[in-house]
Amino acid sequence: MEGGVEVEVGVGTGSGTTGRADVALLATGFLVAGAISIGLSRLGDGIAGVWFANAFAFAVLALSKRINDRLHVTPQAEFSRWPNTFSHIFAGGYAAGYYSYKWAEVLSADVYAAFEEAAKVSGTVLDTTTGARYRDEILAVGGSREAMESFIAFRGRAPQVDALLRHSGMSAN
Repeated sequence: MEGGVEVEVGVGTGSGTTGRADVALLATGFLVAGAISIGLSRLGDGIAGVWFANAFAFAVLALSKRINDRLHVTPQAEFSRWPNTFSHIFAGGYAAGYYSYKWAEVLSADVYAAFEEAAKVSGTVLDTTTGARYRDEILAVGGSREAMESFIAFRGRAPQVDALLRHSGMSAN
């Protein structure tokens, strides 16, 4: 096989199936990205349920099971206590921070997409013109103007989620 390493796919299944390591790792990365996105959705739904739907009328673990049943392909394990891992949210008003992580991913992927688009012309994502524009419109201005203004100055438009979905393997494009 040229340019790849053969590995057993489905280790421990006894299938004896082999495949390229890079393809297996890419697929694993997409699976993890999808699981993280579902987890964040589950967390957001849980927060909304607890705070806005009078969820205190029943147990938090029962709520987590309802959310899991609605959003996940696999059943929630009986021993799962995932809401406990987010107790700091309710203790300190930190809930919005979790949404900012996903927003940062949207911005990052969209910025990188500008380099991918430039690579179609220049032949490399290390395009100097795009890099200089990034330096001038994002890095050099720092906090002297609103972050959204800097993004629009660099990208020529508001952020879009398409690149994040594509980079995460959640889009056919």
